[in-house]
Amino acid sequence: MQSQNQDKARVSIEARYRILLILWFAILNSVALFFGMTLFIPRPEAAEANSILALTLTGVGILTAIVSFVVKKKLLEQAAEKQQPTQVQSAYIIAFALSEVASLFGLLMYMITAERYYYLMFIVSAVCMLAHFPRREHLLATVFKNQR
Repeated sequence: MQSQNQDKARVSIEARYRILLILWFAILNSVALFFGMTLFIPRPEAAEANSILALTLTGVGILTAIVSFVVKKKLLEQAAEKQQPTQVQSAYIIAFALSEVASLFGLLMYMITAERYYYLMFIVSAVCMLAHFPRREHLLATVFKNQR
């Protein structure tokens, strides 16, 4: 009976892992798509140099990228402690979303300011997304902790 439960748990973990991979890939592609938009859509003529706004967007974008790691770590610890694989998915989805914020700020900076370093926000976002690549062991820690 225990073997059957372990098999079901493994299937569930694999399905959850595939979902996380798909979400990760989709959001990483959205970062690339946002950057691509800056290459093909001309800047509005009303865009003016506004270094204060650009610095604010950059600061908030970098801050959310850093917060994404802190939040993910805390939620993953709670998930392992409470044995909840769904919370692992939530941790990753929140981390992905917070990482994507930097690219949205980069796009916003491109559209409303004349700053030429807007692309740095896309780099920050992409690096964070690469660092948040889903790891199967986070899911396994929520299911097989007591069975080791």
